Amino acid sequence: LILDMDVTNFTRPTNFICECIRSSGAIFSSNVSIVPLEHESPLGKGVSIVAVRDFSGPSLITKKASFVDKEISIFNYLNKSLAKPLNMKRILRETVGRLPSLMECDAAWVHLVDEKGSLELMAHEGCTQACIEDIKRLDPGGACLIGKVFGTGRPLVVKDASSDPRVTHIRLADSGLRSMASVPMQSSGKVLGVLSLASSGKSFFDPFEMKILSAVGNQLGVAIENARLITQLRKRMEQIELINEVSSAINSSLSIGTLFRIMVTEIRKLVGFDRASLLLYNEKEDHLLILALETQMKTVLPKGVKAPVEGTSSGWAAKNNEPYINYDLRREIPFAIDRKLYDEGIRSTVSIPLYQDRVLGVFNLDSIEPMRYSPDDLQ
Repeated sequence: LILDMDVTNFTRPTNFICECIRSSGAIFSSNVSIVPLEHESPLGKGVSIVAVRDFSGPSLITKKASFVDKEISIFNYLNKSLAKPLNMKRILRETVGRLPSLMECDAAWVHLVDEKGSLELMAHEGCTQACIEDIKRLDPGGACLIGKVFGTGRPLVVKDASSDPRVTHIRLADSGLRSMASVPMQSSGKVLGVLSLASSGKSFFDPFEMKILSAVGNQLGVAIENARLITQLRKRMEQIELINEVSSAINSSLSIGTLFRIMVTEIRKLVGFDRASLLLYNEKEDHLLILALETQMKTVLPKGVKAPVEGTSSGWAAKNNEPYINYDLRREIPFAIDRKLYDEGIRSTVSIPLYQDRVLGVFNLDSIEPMRYSPDDLQ
């Protein structure tokens, strides 16, 4: 800033109000304090300390009052929202939908880390389609702001989105957004995702806003973790119920075909599929026989077909006594005969070995959806 006066003329501490000019040429009202040094300094005689306080904007008291009102409104909303039955998608969708109005900004979105370690967009508000495409899936180890927040667990602010290299890959300008802030959502020290907000004004997010956002991020992190635990508990109870149903059927005198139909009916309640098959292993001839099949699809691999152990995902599972998941046959077909499944429209598969002292066979589930199965389904 520029002070158009000779401060060496002041012999005692002085305080006054005047207008100052920033180096940018902007004029602002200020309170100026000048304190001359009594003793000679390394800079020589007549040296004074000059302090300039800009009060052209809202006063600190006004800002603090506004901050408290905003904080109370947001946490009243969160308390009501999180008091409802915990559902992760609902929590994120509703919170992100309300945050722009509560924080008096223009947009909000949230990312959660998925099974493969990528940051997946879960909910958004106030973004254009171009912006959504840019943030749909992000690399947490990349140079983007959101990835850095996830990796470090620390909030970050962008004052001018048009020139900050951490967000230039996101078309914020298309949404009329000029500044941005991201905070981690964490629980028990573990970062689960990132909450981001954006504004049409430059340098919108000051320390007051960041304090609120960080607290919101922490509350959401705890709520997400609790919702996940509840979901896992419910799923485990359903699994136990399924095991009991299947065990009862196995212990009955029903035929293998009937047992298979009962089993796939119960499994469908938990895991979706378009084709299910039971293969028996013939150790002497070293092949797998399709003993039972459940599908509405046309297939060249019907009941009664013999499949080799080598060259099939089922054979790999039987041979290694380990489950095998092919997440997406479009990307990779490591076993040649599995191409027949791909040609029929299958895009993901899971093969589970049946073992008791020795390999008995393999149970397969196949889906026309890529990425349909995960390690959680193996439980």
